[in-house]
Amino acid sequence: MIDLNFTDITKPATHVPRKNPLDVFRNALQQQIDACRDAQAGKTYTVKRRRYVGGKETHIEVPLRPWWFEHEGEYLINLKYSSQTVSIKSHPTIRAGISLTDVEAVLTTVLTAIEENDPDIVNAVDRAYQKTRWKKQKVHHEPF
Repeated sequence: MIDLNFTDITKPATHVPRKNPLDVFRNALQQQIDACRDAQAGKTYTVKRRRYVGGKETHIEVPLRPWWFEHEGEYLINLKYSSQTVSIKSHPTIRAGISLTDVEAVLTTVLTAIEENDPDIVNAVDRAYQKTRWKKQKVHHEPF
């Protein structure tokens, strides 16, 4: 008979904590502010993206897709969490003003509100986050 020292301890599963949705949104918002500043200076703000070419990982610079757009002479902003629009007080769009300086000011105001845990913004980001989550679909089976 083999004489070994046994135990019931098992190897723990690796646990990679999820990023806080507010931190993810805050980082994306800061990128938009930086992109707005670059746009005012006539530059294009880029971010690094990972691509695989022939099975090998490469990094490329891609222009950031802005959250603001111009419509009838004024700038409007659609805040985003992933692909979802962040609707504050049930409104998907914010009127910013007539210049990119106004856009920067609005984005900075939203950033300040996040840092102060404004409930309107926190709840809006949480609603957008919930829409990005995978949900189990209830399957309805008809009786035979």
